[in-house]
Amino acid sequence: MAKKKNISIKATGRSQAGSRYNYLGARRMEKSRTMLQTVLDDIYQVVPITDWKYLVSLSRQLVINNGLLKGIIEDKATGVVGDGFEPEFLGADENWGEAAKNWLINDWMPGCEVRGILDFKDIQYQKSTAMDSSGDVFRLLTRRANGMPAIQLIGAHRIGQREMGNLIDGGPWGGMRIENGVISLPDSGEVIAYNVLGDTEEEDRVIPKGPMAHLLDPVFADQVRGLPAAVAGLRALVMSEKTDENEEDFVEMISRLFFVEKNETGEAGPDFGGGDLEGNDGEGSPRLVDLWHGLAKVFTAGTDSGIEAFNPGDRPSEAFDRFSDRRYRIICAGIGWPYELAWKLGELTSVGVHSVEQKAQRTIRDRQSKLVPSAITEIRWAISGAMAMGILPRNDDWQKWAVTLPPKYSLNPTKAADSRRKDLELGLTTVGRVLKEEGTPGGAKALFRERAVEIAAKKTIRDEVSKQSGQPISDDEMGRLGIGSTSQPAKEENKPKEKKENDPKDDPEDDTED
Repeated sequence: MAKKKNISIKATGRSQAGSRYNYLGARRMEKSRTMLQTVLDDIYQVVPITDWKYLVSLSRQLVINNGLLKGIIEDKATGVVGDGFEPEFLGADENWGEAAKNWLINDWMPGCEVRGILDFKDIQYQKSTAMDSSGDVFRLLTRRANGMPAIQLIGAHRIGQREMGNLIDGGPWGGMRIENGVISLPDSGEVIAYNVLGDTEEEDRVIPKGPMAHLLDPVFADQVRGLPAAVAGLRALVMSEKTDENEEDFVEMISRLFFVEKNETGEAGPDFGGGDLEGNDGEGSPRLVDLWHGLAKVFTAGTDSGIEAFNPGDRPSEAFDRFSDRRYRIICAGIGWPYELAWKLGELTSVGVHSVEQKAQRTIRDRQSKLVPSAITEIRWAISGAMAMGILPRNDDWQKWAVTLPPKYSLNPTKAADSRRKDLELGLTTVGRVLKEEGTPGGAKALFRERAVEIAAKKTIRDEVSKQSGQPISDDEMGRLGIGSTSQPAKEENKPKEKKENDPKDDPEDDTED
């Protein structure tokens, strides 16, 4: 007996048929110009399911085949995750926090994905790339067979529906609204569950919102599914692929054609080694001869005989490059990544460096604001499971966690670090802020503790060696050895004043007024 379907969808007057291709980016590439239609409706009507599937499919194919788009998305994800996303305990019990942190980093994070393939940072990286390439990604908190907490990433194509319509008919979710797999309350629109598609309809399942996180960058207020980041430039990318292919075909063709012979008869001369001619119509039309795995053309030229090297000119042309640059700018603008970082960094002037850095930093911060809450929830999920399994003792502050972020994006990290140190010296910032921008884990507290431990160790070693050798060692001498000094140089006012020769102020007989 066939298994009963999890949900049955009832078609309504506002179906998501998706046959109109209202969204310009989802239309097939046509030679004729496309006129924009007037469509004032909910976003799921403007971009119905069929359009959405086409956009996601096209975006994924281009990410695989287009190095520029792939590079932009990966560079952005590297700036977002980098060497950050290390756990930080914010509770009062530092000993418990240190033990929990060690367990997370050494035992759980290396294989926390349910398949055991991705580690914790890989998961955050994949979230970012999926949000750009597919529009959204779903994260499920789950467990392995042994009860160990795990994380599962679910691709955008796995959340959907097999029937058109937006009202669930009957069953435990009957009366609820569904839009491209997202189930919500019919009145308020509050999302309550997701319809996960299996390989077959019998394997479909509905997962409540609790353990599931939906990560996307919505463009419209009523948007429930994400759109690929490059959606505004997809048409430009497709056309760019076509023009690039045409240009490559032309370059390949002219790379094989390297000689042109002109003679009175249009026949191949001895210079071509008597190769076989093709296309000889006996009237002096161009002929082809195979030579050294290349092609040579023979023309009738009357008395103007000779052999010339074929010169096709500079290809690709400057006009072609400018046209390609224009398309790449459109792509970068849609993703929010500076064009100069993706394509022609060498053209960036010193004046524009600051502006480009700020744009990249804004894009990175925006993406981090989506990933950090999800990452903290995953850490809490792991800690709760570890306490339940007896791996960690229970603690009242078990939920107080944060994650570190990578260093602030900069084209010149050394210069940026010098600037932060100068601001610190002038009192314009704090040690905590500097450490945060440099991606140093632990913050100011950890730094001060580490410094205090070093100072204590230095003093202990100094006293031990002095006692053994019988030689006193000062703090200043320890400093000269590169360990750091706690002594201060003598202040100018405490130094004896040197007497200058012929100084009028030191001459008692000089009564000259200033």
